[in-house]
Amino acid sequence: RGINEVGMETNKVIDDVHSPFKFIEDSEVHDLETDKNGLFIATRSGLFQMEWKDQNLKLLFEGFVRQVKVNNDLIIVSDINGQIWKVKTVEHEKLIYEYGNIFDFAICGEYMWVNRQDQVELLKIGTNAQWVYDHSDGIPGNKIFNVDCDDEWVWFGTDNGIAFYKWSNYHRIEK
Repeated sequence: RGINEVGMETNKVIDDVHSPFKFIEDSEVHDLETDKNGLFIATRSGLFQMEWKDQNLKLLFEGFVRQVKVNNDLIIVSDINGQIWKVKTVEHEKLIYEYGNIFDFAICGEYMWVNRQDQVELLKIGTNAQWVYDHSDGIPGNKIFNVDCDDEWVWFGTDNGIAFYKWSNYHRIEK
């Protein structure tokens, strides 16, 4: 539980009572994400951000956070109820997807791939545009365990191997 800092030379846990991670010592950490500004920590009690420059920790989102993705200044989290939220650091959070049974998600530009285990949905954030892909579209197997993407490709880890799809041929990321 919590986060341990490990020394690179000794390969042992550093016992530091002044560690910025002390407050989550007994917490379940479900996901970690980094960007140029800091470390994002998804826990049962919320989403925390530790800024690199001053190592201050702040709570960005209250409640059980299963997964966090950061893309530029866009912070997206999924909760235990299968909801996906856009986290704003100044204003209140905005619910952007609610369907339940969310297993995983990935952010590419203004698009979000949502893994619902038997299918994936591609959503254009901020619009109602949505596309559904499943076994009939060439994703092998019956269960999708992982989805991730870049500006051109999306890949799916399934119970019957890996599938790659060049989604940039059909959906354009605006730059």
